[in-house]
Amino acid sequence: MTRLTALLLALSLLLTLTAPVLCEEADTEPAATSPSRVAVGDRVFFGRFEQDNNLDNGPEDIEWMVLDVKGSRALLLSVWGLLNRPYNTVPGELTWAECSLRVWLNEDFLDAAFTKPERRAILNTRIDNSQKQCKPDWKSVGGENTRDRVFLLSAAEVETYFGDLDTRKVWPTKYALAGGARVYNNDRAGWWWLRSPGVDQQRAAMVNVVGETSMNYVRVPYGCARPAIWVNLKYTGF
Repeated sequence: MTRLTALLLALSLLLTLTAPVLCEEADTEPAATSPSRVAVGDRVFFGRFEQDNNLDNGPEDIEWMVLDVKGSRALLLSVWGLLNRPYNTVPGELTWAECSLRVWLNEDFLDAAFTKPERRAILNTRIDNSQKQCKPDWKSVGGENTRDRVFLLSAAEVETYFGDLDTRKVWPTKYALAGGARVYNNDRAGWWWLRSPGVDQQRAAMVNVVGETSMNYVRVPYGCARPAIWVNLKYTGF
């Protein structure tokens, strides 16, 4: 064996020993995708939830509108009223921090609608519930700030992200209608909850059927849940 051959063999052995070993692991962090081209106003699909009320064909892809983009993060709001639920299940004064709808969104809905890799793309976000998020002429208390993966928009955020009233309207899915969601007027629009309180702590803000910010009692069962999420665009595939 020549000195050159021996040297090449030694180099090959060294590279083999120091090269990284690649293996697949279940439920690991989702792979980063190429830079996103998502822009405000786009529609994207992410997660799955029952919508056509045909349980035999499984859940349908959830359609979202992009409300905001900040670097690698995007704020998404469900296009449709996904289902009807009360803001809270028991009477009494409360804020978003204590309401049962918040618990359901961050537990039942989060687990049902998203795979484990998708859940890792949904950011655990600091949610501002200060007075500036409420309607200025309502003197109720917004409550303490929270950290949520899934949340509802505030009254102030509706004003920020939506221009005219028609763009705020929502139409319940067939699944939501089957569960008791109500529709009104000729266009069959429904109404959807916001996380802000109403004029007092026993009522919560909502967007009514014509797109105005209004309020209703927290135990009313036929308002639509329209979830919002902040996602890391590197891991969504958009």
